[in-house]
Amino acid sequence: MELLLWIESVKVISRIKEGPTPKPPRGRHLTKAEKKRAAKAAVKSKKNAKK
Repeated sequence: MELLLWIESVKVISRIKEGPTPKPPRGRHLTKAEKKRAAKAAVKSKKNAKK
């Protein structure tokens, strides 16, 4: 049981480090801020892919 809790806490910590994901669950409308963040992330990943 303790191991499961530890694994969950590690997942949460890694999620916090990664930051919020630009893709929200389907069916939810994106706010302007979220769209901007998603666009920036897409541009960044494109640039990284070219390297």
